[in-house]
Amino acid sequence: MRQLYSPVRWVETVLEFGKKGITHNVECAPGKVLVGLNKRIDTNQQALAINDGEALKSVLGILV
Repeated sequence: MRQLYSPVRWVETVLEFGKKGITHNVECAPGKVLVGLNKRIDTNQQALAINDGEALKSVLGILV
């Protein structure tokens, strides 16, 4: 229930990913909202979106 009125701390989360050495973020959703946010927050992390079969193949090619 708290998630309904508490702020999302996405900026802090993405910055913490970078501090921990995470280099790729993958959004699995029908859109690219988080990809756009992530690119503005930390340009050192690669943001990828999976929203169809072709995108999944592409992302797997990058990550594997």
